[in-house]
Amino acid sequence: AIAKIGSDGRVCYVNSVHTSVHLVADHLGTITAGAYTPALSSGAPDRRIDTRTEEPPPPPPTTPTTTTLPPANCHPSYPTVCIPPAPPDLDCGDIPHRNFVVLPPDPHNFDGNHDGIGCVS
Repeated sequence: AIAKIGSDGRVCYVNSVHTSVHLVADHLGTITAGAYTPALSSGAPDRRIDTRTEEPPPPPPTTPTTTTLPPANCHPSYPTVCIPPAPPDLDCGDIPHRNFVVLPPDPHNFDGNHDGIGCVS
């Protein structure tokens, strides 16, 4: 590219095309070979576009789940009390527990009305 320098020392023409480099230079600051010094007008803060993307927040910490297994001779249909599996078939009069949680399949039929509570007193 052939550049013509004007009387004020600024580039006026590049390849015979008039440029407005002097206008840009007046706005941005002094342009010299190998250096660029921006000038902030009227002391205003330098405003630039933030091109960063916001990272998603880290996932919440996971709490390990623990499963409490019933004792070896306790049926899982009765998680709050220990009642042995059938046989023998037990009735409410055969056990000391009342008003306890009953889950299906309820092999002893402690929850006759299927409301989830066994041996209602």
